[in-house]
Amino acid sequence: MILAPGGQVVNEVLRQPTSQPSSWFPGDQGSSDELMLRNAGNHFEQGAVDTFAPYLKDLGDLQRVRVRHDDKFPFPGWYLDRIFILNEDSDQDWTFLCNRWLAQDEDDGEIERVLDAA
Repeated sequence: MILAPGGQVVNEVLRQPTSQPSSWFPGDQGSSDELMLRNAGNHFEQGAVDTFAPYLKDLGDLQRVRVRHDDKFPFPGWYLDRIFILNEDSDQDWTFLCNRWLAQDEDDGEIERVLDAA
């Protein structure tokens, strides 16, 4: 997943979930509200890279990100490779590695992850 304040989000998954994903971004100059990640097409298809473009105020230096889904509908889980965030105004970027499932029936059963900047 790549999320960019004023930019884009890209997500790589292993299977298509039917749940609603969301993220929250705390920074040293503020925090975002919880963002529902939606795009115009079918998102989170197996093997796909998804891009999202929410507009966010400048949050400053990002140290962590929280990502989760609502665990609704059949087969809601998904595998998150990483989150990449780009501030298009300052060209500053961050990478948050995950390499874990967000699924009750995979990995450790968690549907929420808090990721530290790499």
